[in-house]
Amino acid sequence: HPADESRYRNALLLGAGWNRWPLYWSDVESGSGYDWSAYDALVQDDLEHGLRINAILLGIAPAHNENDSIRGLHAPIFSDGSDEPGAGKTPNPANPWASFVHAAVMRYKPGGTLAQERGWQPGWGITVWEAWNEPDLTMFWRGSVADYARLLKVTYLAAHQADPGAQVMFGGLAYVDPDSHDWLAQTLAVIAQDPMRLAHNWFMDIVAVHNYTNARRSGWVVARVRQRLNERGLNRPIWLNESGVPVWDDYP
Repeated sequence: HPADESRYRNALLLGAGWNRWPLYWSDVESGSGYDWSAYDALVQDDLEHGLRINAILLGIAPAHNENDSIRGLHAPIFSDGSDEPGAGKTPNPANPWASFVHAAVMRYKPGGTLAQERGWQPGWGITVWEAWNEPDLTMFWRGSVADYARLLKVTYLAAHQADPGAQVMFGGLAYVDPDSHDWLAQTLAVIAQDPMRLAHNWFMDIVAVHNYTNARRSGWVVARVRQRLNERGLNRPIWLNESGVPVWDDYP
């Protein structure tokens, strides 16, 4: 919901430069199409306060929920029946996630629909798009690793088709049990079999990771991500974009 002026003021006094929040597909799309009004206000407020935005594309619109997964996710991304982006191509209506991602980026990118409607100054808009949140936790993602690899690919290609300057982020990983459940390593193994990966940056511009409870672990999880990327010969910016550590004797 909209932040009041005091919250913005306090954030800016602390030196905040970014606001990270989820753009819930389920809040935007209904049976009558997309309603962006609540997010229009949030984006406008963030930009007017000088904040850059890390938007998380998250949630399944009820009409497209299929056994806790996304209907049509594995359908071709573009309306010509292919996954290959190109000039003038549009998203495939049979892949509703591709349509949602493309629509969101078109609306909020610099020079996009909202920028034109409101006369934003050059450069204003969202350029960082996170593909889901903590996909390695079932409370957020109940599909398979292969399904998430597909979601990441669809997000990357649809977003870059809408805005070549977009940056698509691998959804922030919780890394609760990385020794037995290393989601990044498993996802990279799936992508390694995709013949489109080299031409399209392995479908990720940034990788995000999260940490709670132990400050030292923040460095460890970042190093773990770097190791997994190095194993595939990849070099990406790594963002620790969600964290919290105890400052008193509160649980845990």
